[in-house]
Amino acid sequence: MNRRNVLVGLGAIVASGGAALGTGAFSTVEANRTVEVTTAGDANAFIGLEPGTSINTGAVSAENGTLEIDLGSDFGQTSGSGGVNYNATTSIGAGDSGGVSTAAFTITNNGDSPADISVSVTGDNPSYLHLYAENTNSSTTVDLTSGTSISLAAGNSLDVAVVVDLTGVDQGDWTSGENIASEITITADTTA
Repeated sequence: MNRRNVLVGLGAIVASGGAALGTGAFSTVEANRTVEVTTAGDANAFIGLEPGTSINTGAVSAENGTLEIDLGSDFGQTSGSGGVNYNATTSIGAGDSGGVSTAAFTITNNGDSPADISVSVTGDNPSYLHLYAENTNSSTTVDLTSGTSISLAAGNSLDVAVVVDLTGVDQGDWTSGENIASEITITADTTA
């Protein structure tokens, strides 16, 4: 038997064995990589949240780097009063579907990519709360609590007015201890 025939025979055995056993070089890979995730206060995060500069009700503040909206107690006042009126509309800032003239707070895209901003509200009666947002660059206004999002380019801001509309709701319609909204979640989905 010559050397060439031996090599061809061994090659055929190896090739058929590889086909029978599979050609994958591995079945599992585990690799460690470094990841850096840092936090920032609401004003400096990728999506910045800051109290409006033209309101002084005390209802919107930045405490420990977190935006807080307090419409349930004393609105930041010292008079001892608190809460919103039944059968009335209470606004923090000034705005509606036609625009926002005074912001309760602003949302700023501090990132490098455009983002679609949306909001979800949880609480006992979140449908009474409205967050009217106006894109300061395009004058587009939407009620973020209606399930609608608004596009926000990198470096641009939204002025947001907070409106609680209890028109047609009397005190007898309300259960003591009910909370209109307990949490607002602002979501930014990048579009780039």
